[in-house]
Amino acid sequence: MKKQILFLAAATLVSFGAAAHSGKNPAHELEKNGQRLADIQASFTNADEPSEQLDNLERQLYFLQRNVLLARGLIAKEYPLVKESMTKYKLDYLEVLEEELKRLNVALKQAKKLINRLPSD
Repeated sequence: MKKQILFLAAATLVSFGAAAHSGKNPAHELEKNGQRLADIQASFTNADEPSEQLDNLERQLYFLQRNVLLARGLIAKEYPLVKESMTKYKLDYLEVLEEELKRLNVALKQAKKLINRLPSD
């Protein structure tokens, strides 16, 4: 099980470079994904079984990945130093990335909690 979690984390990080957003309004997608992620993270404590917690973490990592990729794509398109007032979508890209990193930290702490509950191989 520990190997599965480590593989999941590694695969998620490696795949950051492989996806792009669907062409919809990225600000709306970020907001929608952020709400989904908050709901999923809140439900982690209700999951009793390690397999449920692992599924929860997988869903968290999915939305974290999507949001980081959306923000990265927008930064690459518009220019990395563009201020919020100058952007097409009225987003502070660095703030979005900072928020997603905080959420990633929550997911990783939850993964650590899950790993610590698992029996050693």
